[in-house]
Amino acid sequence: MWVVWMVGCMSGTELTEDAKTDLTWSADVAAVVGERCAGCHQPEGLGGLPLVTYDDVFAARSAVRAAVQSGRMPPWMPSEECTSYVGDRSMSAEDEATLLEWIDGGAPAGDAAVVATTPTGPTLRADAVLPLPQGYSPQLAPDDYRCQLLDWTPDDEVFVTGAEVQVDRQDLVHHVIAFVIAESAVELYEGLDQDEPGPGWTCYGGPGGTAVTEDLELSDILAGNVGDALAVRTVASWVPGKTDVLLPEGTGLAMSPGERLILQMHYNSPAPDPGPDQSSLVLQLDDDVPRPAAMVALLDPAWVLDIPALGDPMQIPAGESDVRHSTTVDVDGLFFRSARERLGLAEDASYEVHTVGHHMHTLGTQGTVRILHDDGTDSCLLDIPDWDFDWQGSYTLRQSVVVSPGDQVQLSCSWDNSEGTEDVYWGEGTADEMCLGSLMVTEAR
Repeated sequence: MWVVWMVGCMSGTELTEDAKTDLTWSADVAAVVGERCAGCHQPEGLGGLPLVTYDDVFAARSAVRAAVQSGRMPPWMPSEECTSYVGDRSMSAEDEATLLEWIDGGAPAGDAAVVATTPTGPTLRADAVLPLPQGYSPQLAPDDYRCQLLDWTPDDEVFVTGAEVQVDRQDLVHHVIAFVIAESAVELYEGLDQDEPGPGWTCYGGPGGTAVTEDLELSDILAGNVGDALAVRTVASWVPGKTDVLLPEGTGLAMSPGERLILQMHYNSPAPDPGPDQSSLVLQLDDDVPRPAAMVALLDPAWVLDIPALGDPMQIPAGESDVRHSTTVDVDGLFFRSARERLGLAEDASYEVHTVGHHMHTLGTQGTVRILHDDGTDSCLLDIPDWDFDWQGSYTLRQSVVVSPGDQVQLSCSWDNSEGTEDVYWGEGTADEMCLGSLMVTEAR
């Protein structure tokens, strides 16, 4: 999905200087830029500066050279020493040398009739395009969490096999999560919408906000007895830098008739009422898939819930440059239990991990997700040695990894609060912090 066809994009712009290299855009460089740059650098895209045509790259060649040579671009946070991923944007030494030699040699265009391309990857099939029912202008600053029910439910069971959040106002949106709610909970959420003026309702912490959590007991939370209102699951998300839209081949997340989707928008703006956003959720849907999948959250409940019996909060002291917190999630425990029930598996079932995600905010510096196997070995799923808030996302493993009862998944996060004057804790605002991971799993074959 990273590659853009370059045939037909050539403008015929001529250089005003003599070429000093045999490399040309058409024969050597178009495919490199298409695979490593153009996926984000579309007109009005996430990358800001379009890098699709010869004219685009020629005009920006000095900036491209500086960004590539410094290692800032293309952005790819995972360490290659951990494992490998589908859609790896990192540039090989050979491709980097080709691009830099071409720029230093005068950036010749070459023959537009012989543009070298690599085949495009699969693209999202837009089977359902679901905009927010009403545009919403954030009313709270700097952070406003707003949820709206989307006007769609499947007629029969379907599987979401691809999803993309098309963000309307990237200058306002911090992140987006698409939640699925049970048919029995729809009336409750419709009530939240009706009880609050304007489009949708305020939803810090989850699609129901505090309205559906204030009466819960600790014993119910630990047992997973949270009722339909909180038994929500995610099917899609957007964070800065996220560009993957298709689930691993053969997998899908099920939705049943009567279930509804809620789009939770986290807006971050310096002042209230900055103008409306009306983002959309685009879904690729299939009637059946070989391998139904489920999402597993990775976090420590003590970080999120102000319940002393659960443990210590996630404190990041002011003035500290290297603060670390970690937690382990048992494959036999609460978070995997939800996936097991969703997939209809036995208690002793094993899982295959297909995707892994990691989320922190702007103070984040490092993050890891590892499997601690019951036999004493471990498997690295994700290692981000240099966190960049603007380029986060989820990652599809080239080779899935099996987790079994007795194993644990370890999530670790590090932050730098050396310039802060106040301690930072888990919170919903951009100036707060999080340490959150996610896995997409299927039954192990």
